[in-house]
Amino acid sequence: MDTKDIVKSQYHASFEMLRQAIIKCPDSLWDGREYRNAFWRVAYHALFFTHLCHCPIARQRLEEISPTLCYCSTGWYRRLWEGVLGKPVRVKLLRCMTRGADSCQFAIHI
Repeated sequence: MDTKDIVKSQYHASFEMLRQAIIKCPDSLWDGREYRNAFWRVAYHALFFTHLCHCPIARQRLEEISPTLCYCSTGWYRRLWEGVLGKPVRVKLLRCMTRGADSCQFAIHI
């Protein structure tokens, strides 16, 4: 297994761990007020900012990356959110670095 495969494996494993935490989170903790941020808010931000992990790497190699990569990511986010929510979602690509944007941005419609 090369370094790329190892990093990819760990990246996917971290999302699976977050998915399981969301599934098993008791309702009282999901909306709980005993902590500064409710669990749903922490989970939301963990998922929302995932694109920041790979953008610096992609930004350094934009000329080597196909513009279709962002559409591949659209499908990945769709599967992730459908797995977390247990129902179909629609994902729309709003901005893409391979098309000149400073970051990739997606809209998830529940």
